Parts: sequence; C-alpha cells; structure tokens
Amino acid sequence: MKGFISKVRTCMSAFSSRKIFTAAAIAEALGECDAFMVRRVLVKLAERGEITRKGRGKYSNKGDSKPRKKSAPVTSRALRAMYLSKVFISRDIALLADAKRNFVNSLIRRLAASGEIVPVGRQKDTSGQMVTAHKVKDRDAFYLKHIIGGNITSGKGNL
Repeated sequence: MKGFISKVRTCMSAFSSRKIFTAAAIAEALGECDAFMVRRVLVKLAERGEITRKGRGKYSNKGDSKPRKKSAPVTSRALRAMYLSKVFISRDIALLADAKRNFVNSLIRRLAASGEIVPVGRQKDTSGQMVTAHKVKDRDAFYLKHIIGGNITSGKGNL
C-alpha cells in the first residue's frame, strides 16, 4: 500500500494547488481501473492534512505533498530553554518549558549521549539535593540543528 500511496502523491503533485481532482481522475492518470483504492488513499491523505477536501469526492492539493512529522511544542520549548540557559538543571528546564521532569531528564540523556550537551558540575536543587548541571557544547550547531532546523522528534529516536 505504501508504494501505491507514493504513486498517488507523485500523480497529485502534477496538479496545481488550485485545481480540483477526483479519485477517478487520479486512477485514470495512473492507469488503474480501481478508483475505489485511490479514493481510500485520498481519504487517508485528507485525514493527515496533506490535501484538502473541497466537496463530495473532490480534493485539492495543498502545494507540497511530503509527509511531515509534527514537532512537539514541549520539546521545542525545552530545547529553546536549554539553548538560552548558560548552565541548566533538569528542574529549571521543566519549569521554563512547562514540561514534566521525567521528559526533560530523558531529553537530556539523549542529548548527552549524542554529545550535544555536556555536564559541567553539580548544583543544589530547590529541595536541597545535589543534581548534575549541564551546558550546550556547541551553541551555534545546536541552534542550527534544533532551533532553526526543526529536527525535533517527539518520540524515541535520534534527535
């Protein structure tokens, strides 16, 4: 089915964003006789927000049909707070980003494993516990990759 979806996407990219198309037109352009399969794909793409529904069985292209991962706003806020802070602890980032501390700890672990942040020492938390303080290793590269580039993943995986 994934191969068929990519065929439908390439066929849709031939249409301009102002042109309205139907499943039958896409099936005819692909040389398929089964417009029902194309209709199911178009419904899925409309649910994902890649195309817009203009009427019953009529769709239009939004301009670019590349699927994109949505960036988590909590993650982007946390990364921005890390970038702006010279030295930070997980509690500070959790407060600034309005995030859970466990989430910030896992984000810090992933960034430390990739070498983008480094520990600089230990500080006292507001509760009096000693916690590890971190800083961004290369601020310019961090800014380009995470703040401007948008390489933010909300799930597990590479940052």
